[in-house]
Amino acid sequence: MKLYCFVQVMVRTYVRKTTRGAGVNWSHGNLLLAIDAVRNKSSSTNQAAVNFGIPEPTLRRYLQKSTDQYPVSNGRFRPVFPENMEKALAEYIMEVSGRFYGMTTVQLRQLAFDFAERNQLQHNFDRSARAAGTDWLAGFLKRNQEISLRMPEMMSLARIQGFNPKQVENFFILLAELYQKHNFAPSRIFNVDETGVPTVPTKIPKILSAKGVKRVAKVVSAERGKTITLVCSMNATGNFIPPAFIFPRVRMCREFLDCAPLESLGLAQKSGWMNQELFPEYLLHFVKHTKPSPEDPVLLILDNHTSHLSLAAIEYCRKHSIVMLTLPPHGSHMMQPLDVTFFGPFKTFYSQACDNWVVNHPGRPITERQIGGLVKEAFERAATAGNARRGFEQTGIWPFNPLTFNASDFAPSLTSDRPLDVQQSSSVPASVNSNQVNMQPGQTSSAPSDCPASSQQLNQSSLAQISEQAVLQEEVPTPVTVSAAETKENKLQQLNQSCASSDVMPEERSLDEEVCSQAILPDVTNDTNPQHRDQPSHMITEQCSLSPVAKPRDKSTLIITPQAIRPYPVDSRVHNPDQSGQKRKRRRAVIATSSPYKSEVEMTDKAKKKKLATSRARGQQLNKTGAARRLCQPDTGRVNKTTLKSGKRSQSSIAKKPKLAVNEDKTPCGYCNYVYGDSDDPLLDEDWFACAKCNGWCHESCGTCVKRQFHCYCCTSSK
Repeated sequence: MKLYCFVQVMVRTYVRKTTRGAGVNWSHGNLLLAIDAVRNKSSSTNQAAVNFGIPEPTLRRYLQKSTDQYPVSNGRFRPVFPENMEKALAEYIMEVSGRFYGMTTVQLRQLAFDFAERNQLQHNFDRSARAAGTDWLAGFLKRNQEISLRMPEMMSLARIQGFNPKQVENFFILLAELYQKHNFAPSRIFNVDETGVPTVPTKIPKILSAKGVKRVAKVVSAERGKTITLVCSMNATGNFIPPAFIFPRVRMCREFLDCAPLESLGLAQKSGWMNQELFPEYLLHFVKHTKPSPEDPVLLILDNHTSHLSLAAIEYCRKHSIVMLTLPPHGSHMMQPLDVTFFGPFKTFYSQACDNWVVNHPGRPITERQIGGLVKEAFERAATAGNARRGFEQTGIWPFNPLTFNASDFAPSLTSDRPLDVQQSSSVPASVNSNQVNMQPGQTSSAPSDCPASSQQLNQSSLAQISEQAVLQEEVPTPVTVSAAETKENKLQQLNQSCASSDVMPEERSLDEEVCSQAILPDVTNDTNPQHRDQPSHMITEQCSLSPVAKPRDKSTLIITPQAIRPYPVDSRVHNPDQSGQKRKRRRAVIATSSPYKSEVEMTDKAKKKKLATSRARGQQLNKTGAARRLCQPDTGRVNKTTLKSGKRSQSSIAKKPKLAVNEDKTPCGYCNYVYGDSDDPLLDEDWFACAKCNGWCHESCGTCVKRQFHCYCCTSSK
């Protein structure tokens, strides 16, 4: 006896084998129109079949069926979600992906199961796994071609929070004021930034290999190599300044620049990073190639890293007619021209150059000596005028375009959106007031053609209104209607979170969700106010159609959206700002060479120096007190076994008298009689020790170690 098991499998790529039926001789839409004509008694059955091209037996058969029995795509497989619900699900996926919280395939299948359960739809999903199947996922992606499975790049929380409308708005206000005041030409607008150039490239090209091989490898120089910092600069017309190299070493070796781009600058720093001491040296290199003057100043746009904003760098720029404008913090990935259009191609070409060098020199690793030649090969390919001009154009710096970023660009910042401080809510920041900016003489007040004629035409309120409208439009992917009582998004999110509480199972929340939906949308069909159409909502209305789908509810026309099931990510610190634990001062774009900012940097440096001097004096006083206490303790004659054997190193266990910054202690040396701290003392830099016999203080050179105890020469000579 044979047993046969039949498994129903959905065909993902079905191809019709006949030309009969809908889709060839007649369409499904014509069938619906013919049914409406017959039911409205505008024509007979035979006449409707002739007018719409529907076979008469087919039309009579469908007239005897209800709307939920109509076939879809001429088959018996019916979709779980109607067209409007599937569209809402697709828009939710694209929205969370735009906020950098994209969903995986497993998360989407789980959301689809909850979406069907909460709306009480008939489905054949796996209830034990509480997830939709892979067949549904394949069909969903096939029906929504705008969604695809992508490999994302990592984005830090600081960049997500830093690039927001307020920060970008402040930057463009400062940029417009500088354009109006200095009338910069495109050739005088520069951008400078650093990037890392490793001896082991981070990208390697694809290679040809045999199929089925589990491990495919490519030789590189080492497991972990050294990273050399490369400083690049370009202007809005497409000209590049020779780069600067910062090697991780103490002394610079000029041989490293033999094959580097012409007139490159070589610097040495122990860590290989840019710091406040090296940046003024790069500014010398920058001035050498740009030649700014009071009549023809230069605008230098750079990030607000602390290495760029030292007092020495600011004073040098003010002296040599360089206007420094910083970018918004953590926004260089969107607003820095070098990051947008240059560093990407450069890193690709550099990796290709490293791979070619390793292949052509088998058995030899890439060292610091080869970095110059490899960078030259990649730099000449990537440093094109087109890349430079596109970088300034896409960031809105030149031509001046403060609306270059749309609402989708600011969508990730909605996760941590919070109100500004009171001191930051003024129309124009105090640090950028045109009356306070003290720059070089010789500037003209005429504005270029791409800039506004006056600062009143581009104020903060107008940019804020445009930004808020863009964010509001992005917050609502699908225009729906809501009641007039609920117009603020934060209230809707609170209601949404209360409905989507994790303490209640999905089956137990159906009643609460229906009550919540009725509170948000009391009467959506009768609301004709056009102002309500652009307001956010977590509920959508079911569209009346003849599409053959299962009804989500019997007595309600409201459908729970995916946003109500899985709310948009919101930072908890928005609701609890006191618990954020943020101690660092919030930074923003500033004119670094302005007088107010320079004064602020000077005050900060003075405060740091004062704090450092206080801490040092306190530590010296504590050391002196501890030495005096050790001096008063009785001498037991015992010595710790861990004391070093040599006489010089054994003195570390002896009580020391700390050196003071000022001459506060008038204690004389017991042997040479020089007062402690006297500027005429030839042994001023030496430490002072307490004699174990007479308890007097003297220089280290005015005594000796006797039986692991310090004795002054007066006591030893008396013996």
